[in-house]
Amino acid sequence: MKTTIAIPNYKGRKLLEQNLPSIVYAGADEVLINDDFSEDGSVQYIKDNFPQVKLLLSDKNKGFIASVNKLFDQAEGDVVVLLNNDVLVEKDFLKPLLVHFKDEDVFAVNCHEKEEGYSEAFWKDGFFK
Repeated sequence: MKTTIAIPNYKGRKLLEQNLPSIVYAGADEVLINDDFSEDGSVQYIKDNFPQVKLLLSDKNKGFIASVNKLFDQAEGDVVVLLNNDVLVEKDFLKPLLVHFKDEDVFAVNCHEKEEGYSEAFWKDGFFK
């Protein structure tokens, strides 16, 4: 099962400096970043320090949703893990997520942020809550 970590970025150079090393070495088959027309040196930072990252560039700032859609369109993984640029991951964070995708009925898995409150998702009145 091929995995892609997809990250939308806009003016996130400082966040990338803090978090991208952990993401790049987390064991995904592909790390894909869409830079949404940042002017803070994000693109050059990625090019200089992480040549293994597949970098997509927007020709103007199109916003978060357009950036995420572009990432999913270009991702090569069977499973795409969408992360914000402010996320610091643990080395083996993918392993417990990917186990769930052995069940063909599983569409999505949510991560639980360490030391954060209990998360619960459910259907109610035809809506996912």
